[in-house]
Amino acid sequence: MTEQYQGVFPAIVTAYDTNGDVNPEVQKQVARWLIEQGCKGLFVCGGTGEGLLMSEEERKVVLEAVMEEVGKQCTIIAHVGSASPRHTYRLAEHAAELGVDAIAAIPGTYFLPGPDELVAHYRTLADIAQRPTLLYHIPRMTGVGLTLELIDRLAQIPHVAGLKYTDPDLYILQEMRADQGEDFIILSGCDEMMVPARLMGSTGAVGTWYNVAPDVFVKAFHAAARGDWEEAVKNQKIGNRLIRTAQSMGGFALCKLSMEALGFPVGPPRMPVAQVDAETRKRFTEFLKSEGFVK
Repeated sequence: MTEQYQGVFPAIVTAYDTNGDVNPEVQKQVARWLIEQGCKGLFVCGGTGEGLLMSEEERKVVLEAVMEEVGKQCTIIAHVGSASPRHTYRLAEHAAELGVDAIAAIPGTYFLPGPDELVAHYRTLADIAQRPTLLYHIPRMTGVGLTLELIDRLAQIPHVAGLKYTDPDLYILQEMRADQGEDFIILSGCDEMMVPARLMGSTGAVGTWYNVAPDVFVKAFHAAARGDWEEAVKNQKIGNRLIRTAQSMGGFALCKLSMEALGFPVGPPRMPVAQVDAETRKRFTEFLKSEGFVK
């Protein structure tokens, strides 16, 4: 099963129209393009996809559009996590009905669950989905960290098949691989550390900037897979130049601006994400063109 998750998975951006509503047609265009660039699959309605800023119905529309366009040609992971377990379970039911390959879910937020509550939550979720269920470790955003001991407990739940690991501590990733064996799916979530994470045992990679430069990260991943670390690091550095520049000029909003520059009218991110002013828009677009990210 892990072969299905060996590759690059853009955390696909959500496309909005000029009114700020979900745009299914542009969503399909972005999904199609990313798969044509060699990505293994898509991670839908995650943080980059602004899943927690959308209603349940909007998240369903996004997933339906992606599944209709490329669902039979690649691996689709639906992020169904929410602050509300009820919302999470309903979204899991919907994803299962659509036939997604796997689901993932944050462990919660604000009302922070303890270990026993997390076990109960993921057991319920996996039982509803009846397909590979991925834990989600991103403590900087959720306030909930998954220790090696807790991951070991959660991994005993039927259908829990792995996790998305967004943390720069690659020692924990390495030890997780040692603890859980080769069949446990570990998807690295720090774009800037995709190649090092692969070296330490990741199965595949989910990330924001794979939307903008999928070819660069796909080359890096495949080079690492065949042991060509020089080529892998060369492409990782190209991707990291994009990431560092974006972080210095405005962060995530520039990802969606980049998609606009690539020809996909996805609209700006929703509040509270900071919007891009005209001067920053101009400077970053010039950077994208000068570095060859946009033709």
